[in-house]
Amino acid sequence: MSKKKKTLVAAFVVLGMVALGMGAFVYAKYVSTVTGQGTAQVAKWEFRTANEGKTDLIKCELGKTYNATTLANGKIAPGTEGKCTIKVSNGEGQVGVNYTIAVAASGKPTNLKFDTDEAHTTALPTTGVTGHINAGVTTPDEKVIYWLWPYETAGGDATDTSEGENVDSMTIDFAITGVQVQPEVQQP
Repeated sequence: MSKKKKTLVAAFVVLGMVALGMGAFVYAKYVSTVTGQGTAQVAKWEFRTANEGKTDLIKCELGKTYNATTLANGKIAPGTEGKCTIKVSNGEGQVGVNYTIAVAASGKPTNLKFDTDEAHTTALPTTGVTGHINAGVTTPDEKVIYWLWPYETAGGDATDTSEGENVDSMTIDFAITGVQVQPEVQQP
């Protein structure tokens, strides 16, 4: 390559670098970063069953809810009924709570049933009963589960007799589940 061509190439390279440098100034802008700090207080979770402290499972002994002189030691039999009162509290909770009380029974007599009303007209749903407690409410919410073992049932005497001869005890578990209510955003 001749000296003239080398000089020309070098001039173009220098000219290109100058053009790039000037282009950078053309597209320059002001940039600033400002830092700040935000704070928030976290809402307290305080869902509990008022019956048993902070447990989510309550056992209800049905024999203790029935007092009849025709039964030995508070046992239950056909013709007995009663109720279990479950108190659910949001205590010092600072968020709303939706809750469900579900019943699971093992060793339960076939004819014994659970209801949501004292007249025994509405069966307790398999999914349980639901309730709601707003944030900041310190008064416990009370749900009553009624039970009934009818004395007379159509075709049930043979079943009751068989179970009375072969079943000694049953366990009824009340599982209580609380879920935080999703907060609603207020529009400005």
